[in-house]
Amino acid sequence: MKAKLLFTIALVTILSSVTAQEFYNEDTDGDLSDDGTVPSGPFVLEMGTTNTLTASQAGNPRDVDFFTITIQEGQELQQIIVNSYNGTDNVAFIAIDSGATTDVDFSNPVASTLLGGATYGTASVGNDILPVMGNLSGAEGFTTPLGEGDYTFWLNQTGGISEVELSFVVDQTLSVDDNQLTDSEVTIFPNPAQNTIQISSNHILQKIVLFDILGKEVKTVENGTNTNNIDISQLTSGLYLAKITTQNGSITRRVIKQ
Repeated sequence: MKAKLLFTIALVTILSSVTAQEFYNEDTDGDLSDDGTVPSGPFVLEMGTTNTLTASQAGNPRDVDFFTITIQEGQELQQIIVNSYNGTDNVAFIAIDSGATTDVDFSNPVASTLLGGATYGTASVGNDILPVMGNLSGAEGFTTPLGEGDYTFWLNQTGGISEVELSFVVDQTLSVDDNQLTDSEVTIFPNPAQNTIQISSNHILQKIVLFDILGKEVKTVENGTNTNNIDISQLTSGLYLAKITTQNGSITRRVIKQ
């Protein structure tokens, strides 16, 4: 028995209305590729259109799916939102590799051969997992957003059956000055920390959001100064991501809770 996976690629622009268009459905178009060297696609994503992809997957017998998306010139992949998830356990996995194909050995994957990846489940619903994917331990890693080019995705279910709906959000590319800060413009101290972290910037801090490794928002702080002390004493020990937004842009940084 296979689980249904519905992938919704939401391409959003302020000046365009959103329309719906299904670009692939395994029920009518056949099974997505099970070979990363010849993935399905590439599917070119357009702003202002909601493109949907429907796929079936299960852990036993194992069914893996590979597909490639293309981010066009002047655009960027900003988010991957988990719209819904239904499953018997929390072992669904999504990986990403740069390029129109991938030669990673997915029968025995090694993180260092991936651009990124993440597990996800019910706790991820409503959250953006793209920053989490970029911080997969041991992987090449990346910071959001992802710029123009081809990206190949691998979908894997190693346990029970599951159902998921994802949204891939694409918009126009913003300049680095408008969109992304450098590491030197934000400091987090101490890190690792047990009880409190201090986040400081030479820019005014507007909002700080902490996410766990599943992409679930665990704490949000809005501010109007250059320094913020955040209590993390109630959080479980482990890795978190801090999305820090200032008047001059944003950046995502790792935070380790001891």
